[in-house]
Amino acid sequence: MVKLGANIIFNGEKCEVTRNSKLLAVGEIVGKLYMLKIVQNEEVNIAKDESNLKLWHCRYGHLGMDYISKLINDKMVTGMDTVHDERCVACEGCIMGKHISYKISKRKGKASY
Repeated sequence: MVKLGANIIFNGEKCEVTRNSKLLAVGEIVGKLYMLKIVQNEEVNIAKDESNLKLWHCRYGHLGMDYISKLINDKMVTGMDTVHDERCVACEGCIMGKHISYKISKRKGKASY
């Protein structure tokens, strides 16, 4: 812990582990070892990124752009109010899904030239 920048203060049968002036753990001696209890910090890290239509298109299982616009305009979904409109979104998965595949027949014998 010390190698990670923590400070450990021993006081009688108790100890405190701190890092950057924040209490991380409190320990009590049990036998010959210190039993540490982690202190719960009430901190939360939140990252907010501005969404775009391509992101919501993928999140909703490749839903059409008209339907995503309807979700935004009618405020049917919480958090979709800051979406950047990018109408020319070409989704590779949707393009590949619209391709037609033909069954290749298996012929017996040799190919003729």
